[in-house]
Amino acid sequence: MHLYPISSALNTCAQQLESLYQSKAEAASIAALLLQKVTGLSRSAFLAHPKMTLDHASYTALMQMLHEHVVLEKPLAYILGQVPFLDLQIQICPPILIPRPETEAWCADLIDRLGRIALPQDLRILDLCTGSGCIALALAKAFPQSHIVGVDIAPEALDLARENMSANTIQNISWIQSDLFTNIPKGTFDLIVANPPYIAETAELPKSVRAWEDPRALFASVSGTALIRSIIEQAPNWLSSRLNNQIPRLWIEIGSDQAHLAQIVSALTLYTQKDAFNQTRLLLGT
Repeated sequence: MHLYPISSALNTCAQQLESLYQSKAEAASIAALLLQKVTGLSRSAFLAHPKMTLDHASYTALMQMLHEHVVLEKPLAYILGQVPFLDLQIQICPPILIPRPETEAWCADLIDRLGRIALPQDLRILDLCTGSGCIALALAKAFPQSHIVGVDIAPEALDLARENMSANTIQNISWIQSDLFTNIPKGTFDLIVANPPYIAETAELPKSVRAWEDPRALFASVSGTALIRSIIEQAPNWLSSRLNNQIPRLWIEIGSDQAHLAQIVSALTLYTQKDAFNQTRLLLGT
């Protein structure tokens, strides 16, 4: 049986990854992540033992992942099968939307702000377009006294969200398949959060996004604003007044060219985050 030195496999991967990443160091780091995925070993383990070898099956699996990432432009998160989000590990698979750092940033900001006010013991939060469940899970973990309702139109997204809830040993979330508010039982929520599709259908996106992630989670009609408008218009019917004047009760991630939607909502707080598409997203809070 032919064996492949780990040091050689690492160098081969890093060289092919250089075209995708900004530096040799970053390419080497990604190569190490792929090798960790194949071997199940920590990076320190195989760096400390450079004479370790891979068998043919492991080497073939490594080369296949490399081909998918470099040639087919499969996102790294899909290859690794997970992505960190705050203090959680979120399992991810195609075509579920991959959690982005800017979403993580505003979610952290929201958790921080909620932590500085007096919250009701039965805090209720609605997470629309939940996808992998990352926002709902982060809020549920930060506020175990709360109850979160995570909503998505895609049953496969909810299946993954349930898996993530189990993997992160979180219990205070219910999941509902619904087109926004359509199937949500009557009642009120103290806070509504959403990362809806907000990209115009004509927008140019990298192949790694357009070819792999669910179009339902990316694109919306009316120049990307259709779902945002619907959420803003319907949200008052579902919001309680218990957090009023303490914190914005509606948090929506939107695109930089959609700031005009602020005219729909009174008393806005705007937050900006740079995103992977080289534009700025605005977060609406009211």
